[in-house]
Order: sequence, then C-alpha cells, then structure tokens
Amino acid sequence: MDVVPQAKADDKPKSSMVAYYMGLEDPLLVEHRAHVFKNRNTARGNLSRSLDPYGRSLSLYMGPGLARYALHNAIEAAAHQVTRLVGFHTVRQPTDLVAHAIKPENRERFMGA
Repeated sequence: MDVVPQAKADDKPKSSMVAYYMGLEDPLLVEHRAHVFKNRNTARGNLSRSLDPYGRSLSLYMGPGLARYALHNAIEAAAHQVTRLVGFHTVRQPTDLVAHAIKPENRERFMGA
C-alpha cells in the first residue's frame, strides 16, 4: 500500500510524488538516468541496479538483508487483512485503478511485469 505524505512538502517532493502516481518521469531523477548503484550482495555476487527516471529501480532497492522488504510486506498484509475483516473489499496493490492513464509503452513496467 502506498501512503501519500500528509506533511507540507516543497515543490521538489510534490513533483516527484505527482510523477510517481501519474507514471511520469521524475524530474529529480532524469539527469541521473542510467547511474549504476549497488543494491545488495547475493549468493551469486553483487546485485547492481541502473537508475531509471521513473524511480522503479529505487523502489526495488533492498540494501543489506531483507528486513525492509519483509516489514513492508507484513504491514501491507496486515492492513489488507484488517480491511477485509471489517467487510471492505480490498486489493493489496490495485495498480489496475490507474493503469488506463499510463502510456501503453510504460504500462507493463508500471504493472510490475
């Protein structure tokens, strides 16, 4: 589940947030396109990622260990379960709600394929 920040944000975070939700290039990342950064060590060696202007590679960043990923999934699953228990029909990651607004050439990446 994604959370929209409630604190007042200056123009830079707002532009990134709008770009993220609209499937657009993040103006703060465009100039850093293709920058390679180390993600984590794996059993097969180092895993590196290349920065993309949509922020997908940053959202996949795990760092050392898997605690961040495990915590995110546990919180998401708990929130989903609670909403279902109280009678709401929910979807854990409803990417289909805005997929129609994403350019067809970008839609597959947005949907997590």
